[in-house]
Amino acid sequence: MTDLSPPMRAHMISLAPRWVEWQSQVPRALDFTRRKWNLEVLGLRTRSVGSSLYDVRVRGRDAVLKLARPGAELARQADVLAAARGYGYVHLFDRDDEHGALLLERLGRSLEARAQELFRPVPAELAPPLLQGNVLIEPMIGSLQEAWRLPPDAVAAGADVAHRATVLHALIHRLADELGVRDRYGAAVDRALVYTDHRLNLRSASREVLCHGDPHLGNLLEVLSPRPGAPDGYVFVDPDGIVCEPEYDLGVVLRGFNRLVLAAADPVVEVRGWCATLASLTGTDAEAIWQWAFIERVGSGLYLMEQGWPERGQPFLEAASWLIARKGS
Repeated sequence: MTDLSPPMRAHMISLAPRWVEWQSQVPRALDFTRRKWNLEVLGLRTRSVGSSLYDVRVRGRDAVLKLARPGAELARQADVLAAARGYGYVHLFDRDDEHGALLLERLGRSLEARAQELFRPVPAELAPPLLQGNVLIEPMIGSLQEAWRLPPDAVAAGADVAHRATVLHALIHRLADELGVRDRYGAAVDRALVYTDHRLNLRSASREVLCHGDPHLGNLLEVLSPRPGAPDGYVFVDPDGIVCEPEYDLGVVLRGFNRLVLAAADPVVEVRGWCATLASLTGTDAEAIWQWAFIERVGSGLYLMEQGWPERGQPFLEAASWLIARKGS
């Protein structure tokens, strides 16, 4: 692991041994897939705790090789990409589940990078109205609607798969106790748990789609040339493939923007406005989007704190607390 940054190496050491073991196997997997698919490896694109991406060329065509820990999670991701056939998602050219390898279409920069360019010079208190413009919304909505074309049964469900509300209820309840945050963030935790009960009780199988599951701006990348399945020039990567109502994905889209929420004089008006915009563009329910966004905001904050990143997790919980501190929340 000599090529990992010190913070990444420290974080990996703190994780379960299986992740450290997997990282040590990456060079072997890279060599195996290079020979199997006759790849020309051009260089390392990105490396994170969970995966390594390499720019490659195969039969004269540019592509990306993703190496990640083999298992059910990566296999489901590959299943979703195979079923999508490039509509709303990156093209999957080939896969090797045993070695945790996916051969993918090469894409450009993420929508997150574009957003950073837009918002970096803008004071936080002036930025929220920009979110309701079409610069970021149209690519996100167009790509999600393409991705939602997949029916819920396009990918076989795993054994004992619980509804997302059930999973998040258990996660939030457990982590709030383990991290000892109820004294400071108890109101936000309790509201998130109430919302998980609402979403589960209002579940309608007839409205469910195969959600991406984690459609944040960093998972939406530019296609390098116009093609079917990418009407707005972007497609998603790294799907979780969660069966849920479409409002779940839209809630994930809005779970961040903590700096903007905390800077807002009335964050409820701002965030409910964002929910209304997404609902009107997609024919979905604004209240459901609001609830999922709040649940995900609290869950993400707790998860990041548990993973050893309190400085990244606390703003999520601070923003959630600010959202319910205002009248009309």
